[in-house]
This record gives sequence, C-alpha cells and structure tokens, in this order.
Amino acid sequence: MILRSKRAALDFKQNISMIAHEFNYECGYLNKYLSDSTALVNKANFLSDDAKIYSLEADNYFWSVNHNFYFSCSYLSMLMQIAEDLVNQYIGHLDVLLAKEALNRKIARKTFYEKVQISLEQNFDLKIKSKWWEELIKLYQVRNAFVHQNGALDYKYPDRVNAIMEVSRKYNGIEVRNDRVWIDSDFCKDALKIFENSLNSLFKETNAHINVLKKSL
Repeated sequence: MILRSKRAALDFKQNISMIAHEFNYECGYLNKYLSDSTALVNKANFLSDDAKIYSLEADNYFWSVNHNFYFSCSYLSMLMQIAEDLVNQYIGHLDVLLAKEALNRKIARKTFYEKVQISLEQNFDLKIKSKWWEELIKLYQVRNAFVHQNGALDYKYPDRVNAIMEVSRKYNGIEVRNDRVWIDSDFCKDALKIFENSLNSLFKETNAHINVLKKSL
C-alpha cells in the first residue's frame, strides 16, 4: 500500500498522537476512579462481631458486597465503551489517510476491533501482533455477557463462552458459577491493564509501519 502523500502521513500521525493523548488522559482518570472506588468498598467491607443486623455498619457491609459486583460490571462496560470510541476515531483518520469513503455496510456491522483489523490488513498488510490485542478481544466477550445476558453464559455463542472460560482461568477476580459470570474489582485491575496495553500497541505498531511506508514517497 502506497500512501497518498507525505503530508497525509504526517497529518495521520498528528491525529493519532491526539487520540493517544486523550487515551493517556483516560487511563489516568480510570486508574484513579478504580482506586478510589475500591478503597471505598474495602472500607465498608468490614463487619464486627457485635454488629447489629439493622445497624449502619451492617448496611455498609452488605452494600459493599453488592456494590463490588455491580461497580465491576459497569467499570468493564465503561472501559470497552472508551476503547470502542478511541478505535473508531482511529479508523476515521485512517479512512482520511487512504482517501476512502465510510466503511461499507458489511464491515460497518462488525465490532470495532474487527473493523480496524480488516482495514489494516487490507490496506497495509499489517496484522496487529501484540498479545494484548487478543486479550482485549476476549475482554470484549466478557463485557458482552453482562450487557446482553446479565452475566449468563449463552451457549448459542460458543466463541463468547470459550473466551470467558479462558479469561476466568487466567485472571483473578473472575469466575463462572452455575453458568453465570461473576467479577469483582480485582478483575478490573487486570481489565484496565489489558485496555492500556492493547491500545498502546495499536498506536505504536501503526506509527512504526507508517514511518516505513513514508520512505516510499
């Protein structure tokens, strides 16, 4: 694939650096939000031996038990929403670089990670090599279980089930019980790490590839 012009390549790199800046800001915010929320839950997650069942202490304790799960689900969903938004911005700038119209309908119906994979492979013969990108895809399947099935495993989607089982074997804070997925804030820490490393790899690998292609101009 030959780039349209050196100017187009420079514009693309500048636009990607702006997305990367937004991404770094998001990572800082997401780290603090997770840390603050986890500290709040841990503070309430204590029940003394002499606590009364209808006391504020007991209320805080049972709130912390429920909140940990619901917070973790919403946090995971937020991570994936931000990832999707950033990658879609990236795809938009990629289309400008290639002087292409919007993605055709068939591709437009695919997930954000499929769209960018297809675009990079078709136009640059570039396959994202980072192991973190594969982890992001599995993480998205975990997110789908909560968004579409309230955490229940749906065996009509074997790829989703297999991805969830792989993730549950690899990371802490996630398990499958009675065909339902359960996560807590420990898993959110790993989810954030996957989010950070996968998008960093996307930006770095693409920039390196564009630098090589610029030499053909």
